[in-house]
Amino acid sequence: MNRSLILIISLLPSFILGLGQDNSIEKSLKLGSPQQIFDQAQRYMAEEDYVEALRLYIVCQALATNPEEEYLRYCSRGSIGNIFYTFEDYAEAAYYYEQAIALAIEAGDDKIASNIAANLMQVHNEIGNIQSSKRWAQYLLEHPIEDGEQEFFSTLANLLVADGEGHSQEALQLAQRLKYVADSLALPQYASTPYGYMAHEWSKLGQRDSALECARIFLEEAERVSNLSQQLMAHKLLADLTKQMGDTAMARRYGREYQQFNETTFHGPEYQLAKMAMLDLQDQAFQALAQQMVARIERQNWIIIGVVAFCLLLLAGIIVFIILNRRLRFQLGVLYRKNEEQFEQDKHLEALAQQVEEPAIAGERTQGSRPHLLSKIIEAINDPQALSNPDFDLDALARMVSTNTHYVSEALNTGLGKNFKSYLNECRIRVACERLKNPAEGESLQSISEEVGFNSMPTFFRAFKRTVGMTPAAYRSLSK
Repeated sequence: MNRSLILIISLLPSFILGLGQDNSIEKSLKLGSPQQIFDQAQRYMAEEDYVEALRLYIVCQALATNPEEEYLRYCSRGSIGNIFYTFEDYAEAAYYYEQAIALAIEAGDDKIASNIAANLMQVHNEIGNIQSSKRWAQYLLEHPIEDGEQEFFSTLANLLVADGEGHSQEALQLAQRLKYVADSLALPQYASTPYGYMAHEWSKLGQRDSALECARIFLEEAERVSNLSQQLMAHKLLADLTKQMGDTAMARRYGREYQQFNETTFHGPEYQLAKMAMLDLQDQAFQALAQQMVARIERQNWIIIGVVAFCLLLLAGIIVFIILNRRLRFQLGVLYRKNEEQFEQDKHLEALAQQVEEPAIAGERTQGSRPHLLSKIIEAINDPQALSNPDFDLDALARMVSTNTHYVSEALNTGLGKNFKSYLNECRIRVACERLKNPAEGESLQSISEEVGFNSMPTFFRAFKRTVGMTPAAYRSLSK
């Protein structure tokens, strides 16, 4: 479900406010100057003919290459982002918004930068990137759009963050606050927006009757202010809600209205053609750049010499790589065999240690001598459940063998010459090696690391390389 309610459409008039004609910009192509193209795109946008507006914005941002046309570049990119957002193409919208705000900030145009920040805040919330949404919300708080609208957008920023983090009750209260702010500040262009948010949050809370009521008011308010984008969204919202409530007839009705509205007003199929035109234009720009680079080359022979030299160097590099790779594989093979031998020796030493009774430590023990404590420790550490527990520590081990941490550490140091952490990691890596040699179908390094008790891949890689001398991937490759 669309949550951000296309505030971008309401922001558009201020987004391009104050852009007059620039007679110094020469006319280019048959479409006129970039300023004239932008003005025509603005008119299409005001008429909500987004497909034609998109075509002209694409041409404008491509032709506006002079320094004095900098504002046309970021305004066009921002407007392209608006259109992509309208058609729920959020990744493309975020891409163009990021370009636009970078140019606007560089140009010192704080007003437009704040407008774009509001859009970025919403589009990242739509994508689910809460951290980026918070970042642009903070930027918006530090760079207000207008004094009269600051409280509205502050509330909106908090609402989007709460919604993105799943705090529906808090988001609902902020949506209700948003309505109060819009009414008290006399902001008719935003009057319908809070109802869409309230409908969304009521739906998430399972209160579908309240959600449906807010959705209907959302549609009425959008129709009252002639906001076609929000009307489209309201029809989709109503179709979804009535379907969830089991009202099949109304769901079909709203669904048909949404489909007709989308095709007749927003020209959905034509939008795809306009997007393809944008890609074609970008491709033409790359081709033109390539032609300019080729034109600067004075002699074709230098290219041939350069290519030949490059091929020779590449061939030499490949030969050196093959030789070094063979040497490395040989060395890794030797290391692999040594590790296998070491693992066998470790097992043998553990078996021997388990056959030796521990001497009693006089004075401090309350239960007399403790024979076979090392054997119990080895058995406890190698328990699969203990090995797979990332929180398994010395205290837990001591509890398992019914003694204290001092005696456990003493037994490990005396019997194996190792401390608890070192021995635990060795046991885990030993099990990981067995899994790498005999992996289950589709088993990944991530799943193996988790099953042997490592809670992060970097920790697993470090411990594995420190113990075995190579990466898990190299070990698995050599074991085949």
